[in-house]
Order: sequence, then C-alpha cells, then structure tokens
Amino acid sequence: RRQVEVERRLLALVEGGCQVPVGAWCRSVERGELKLTAVLGIGQSLHRAESVGSDIDQIAESAAQQLLRGAPASLVSDQA
Repeated sequence: RRQVEVERRLLALVEGGCQVPVGAWCRSVERGELKLTAVLGIGQSLHRAESVGSDIDQIAESAAQQLLRGAPASLVSDQA
C-alpha cells in the first residue's frame, strides 16, 4: 500500500498523464525503507530518478525534483 502511495504522489507532483509521460516503480528494501525509481519522458529524452527513504512525501518529492531538474522551463513552470 505504501508503495502505491509513493507512486501516486510522484505522478501528482509532476502532473504525469497523457501530456507528461511518467513511469514510477516503488518497492520495499531493507529496514522497511522504500525505493522509488522513476522515468520522465520529455521530447526524445528520458530523465531518470531514484529516491530511498521511509517518508512517503520525501521520497516522491526528491524524485520529482530530480526528474524536473533537467526539464524545459515551460514544463517546470507549469508544475509550480
């Protein structure tokens, strides 16, 4: 259940959907922590991110920041 919450939180943060394709996979790792791996498609390029932790919001926000770091300004300003 927590894994799905992290994935959904990431999708909401980057407004993933038909216009902004995003892939997210969260799984349990050691000591109850979660690991999120995400990919954001922009034009012909893929931006990748990974985040590990126990706080759902922190994991998703860290991955979203990594994904949007390389995004065009128009996409980032739309997300703000």
